[in-house]
Amino acid sequence: MKRCYRSPLAVFCFFAFIISQAVAQVDRIVIAAGTDEAIDFRAAFRKLRDDFGIQYLLCEGGPTLYGTLARADLIDEKFVTIAPVEVGQVVPPKQERLPIEGSVNPLHRPTIFGGFGFIRENMTRWTWLSCRKAGDLEFNRYRRRRSPKRALSS
Repeated sequence: MKRCYRSPLAVFCFFAFIISQAVAQVDRIVIAAGTDEAIDFRAAFRKLRDDFGIQYLLCEGGPTLYGTLARADLIDEKFVTIAPVEVGQVVPPKQERLPIEGSVNPLHRPTIFGGFGFIRENMTRWTWLSCRKAGDLEFNRYRRRRSPKRALSS
């Protein structure tokens, strides 16, 4: 019997037992999927669908998560926010840095998509669905255009 949980779900791959003990105290579900320090998102999402009946999942994160999910072909819709500020890609030397960033020169700001991208033959194409405005921000929603070559199996 599949049940749909309304509380947030946490997905982890390593230290799953320790995390599951801590998270159990706050009424969350831990999904262990992957090996070493890499999460197998395809396996994790399959568990969410098969074991918990999750059909729609909102993932929020930065360029590393987005790039990982995109390369795994796991994104069907995306939301892109346009904020009218200009910061540039290279962090100015005068800007305060985190200790881990101290020796990185030049230090680049993250982009929307982290890691390796795609070549023309397998790049992802999107169809614009909607736009909303709030103050100076613009919120755009896109749906993935599936090609027969990259279509996911169920």
